[in-house]
Amino acid sequence: MDLITRREMRRKQRRQKRMRILLVIALIAALIFVMCIAFGGGKDEPAVAPTPTPEATPVVEETPTPTPEPQTPEEFVAAMSLEKRLMQLFVLDIDVLTGVENTTLHGNTSKKMITELPVGGLVYDGGNVESRAQVSSMLSNLQAQYKAENGFPALLGISEEGGAVSPAATAGLGAAVPEFASFAEGENFEGAYNAGEAVGKYLASAGFNMNLAPNCAIPEGMDAETTSSIVISAGDGMLNGGVKPVYKAFPGNVVSGSTKEQMEINEILPFSCAINSGAEMMMVAISPAPVITGDSTACAFSKAAVTDYLRAYLSFDGVVMTAPLATSPADAAVKAIEAGCDLLLMPANYSESMAAIRAAIESGRLTEDRINESVARILRLKLRM
Repeated sequence: MDLITRREMRRKQRRQKRMRILLVIALIAALIFVMCIAFGGGKDEPAVAPTPTPEATPVVEETPTPTPEPQTPEEFVAAMSLEKRLMQLFVLDIDVLTGVENTTLHGNTSKKMITELPVGGLVYDGGNVESRAQVSSMLSNLQAQYKAENGFPALLGISEEGGAVSPAATAGLGAAVPEFASFAEGENFEGAYNAGEAVGKYLASAGFNMNLAPNCAIPEGMDAETTSSIVISAGDGMLNGGVKPVYKAFPGNVVSGSTKEQMEINEILPFSCAINSGAEMMMVAISPAPVITGDSTACAFSKAAVTDYLRAYLSFDGVVMTAPLATSPADAAVKAIEAGCDLLLMPANYSESMAAIRAAIESGRLTEDRINESVARILRLKLRM
């Protein structure tokens, strides 16, 4: 083999050796790279954890705390506007409210007026009652609307005194009973109670909750004590039957020349006995009683009669209603409230009476506290129904 050939072989061997060394170095470098990746980077570089995306804070909608519904008379008074409180003082003829003569149903006009003028009470007479079904429908629908819109009932009344004054019985709501005063003969107190209870039941079943009876006047030839017992018996019967009796009309038939002491053991005795028996409603006459008032002022307009005598002296803390004000001027409403009355029965003109009361409040003649006092008494009675 010549020299050149040997040199070429040695150079080839050296190249192959270098190639093997380079291959080994490349393999080692690749291994180191892989290890760096596997163990998280360079020598002093800590592994960086991914920054978590913050979760969105849920938006919680606050539910407003509901305003508690009024429960007590005072709470109702506080929640009512002055206009609504003033309306509670009035008891109107249903025909006056609707503007329809002989209203016999709770139709569109009645519904509209109950919403617009939720007065304290309504009274009905023979022209409004035709049959049990008709009266029940009329009163139940009206009362349901009134309660839903106001939270308490309306006073729904009629004068059912027995005997000739029995419009409900005449229309077939129940069996007619004798005039309550007739039970005084023979001192039939049980009969008076049973008659009162019968009246109370058929009135209540038809939807009435108030009866403008019994009449506390002493019949001619009858003594005060017997009359008082008859009045109490009839009133208790009505109450047990389901309606509130309205004892009428204080102070009874005033006998000319009588002294205050004589009146107290005669004309006034049925009223004082009714009060002691738990009477809740009392009607006051629009006739004078000078021995009580000291002048010729009608009792319903006299503070001496209503506040000083009936409330303070006889300790009556219930609802005082005026006798019908159908022929009295608008100012009579203000005078009656000044005297201490709570309910104004059938004023001659509702709008004028309401305007007179508003004007009296604006002038300071009447105060809202005085109005609130009567409204609270009225609502206290209603919330017991």
